[in-house]
Amino acid sequence: MLNVQQLRECIIRPCLEKLQKWSPEAEELLILTCAQESRGGTFVKQVGGPALGIYQMEPMTHDDLWSSYLPHHPNLSYNILNYLGYSRMPSHDTLVFNLGYATMMTRVFYLRIPEAIPSAKDIPALAKYWNDHYNCNPDKGTDEEAIISYNKFVGIKK
Repeated sequence: MLNVQQLRECIIRPCLEKLQKWSPEAEELLILTCAQESRGGTFVKQVGGPALGIYQMEPMTHDDLWSSYLPHHPNLSYNILNYLGYSRMPSHDTLVFNLGYATMMTRVFYLRIPEAIPSAKDIPALAKYWNDHYNCNPDKGTDEEAIISYNKFVGIKK
């Protein structure tokens, strides 16, 4: 499991600031997504499935973001590529070994959602937001499980 404070300070904030898309709500949503999807970074490849990285993004989702969303947001794609030092779209495998890239792409995923991200202090609402928008399979996670995963990852004992 990753150190949650280092994930916040060394990866999430700098990456989202580079995209000019940081907010307390976005940061907490990414913490919750990482906690639930990969058990806080325990898994970088889904066991028995295609999802990759600490946020468990599927290759098809990754590729769709580059083909259908990022072409309409050239500043975002420029900032991603510039931050990475790349000249073109990285392979979806980059989600596994580049935490910054995985973070940026997960934030881009959530940017497609017109509904505002709930308050960073409202973990049940963030869990519902994750479940409604990011969780592709309701049999693979619930709001309640996401809250438990989040609490464990950030060290809240209940």
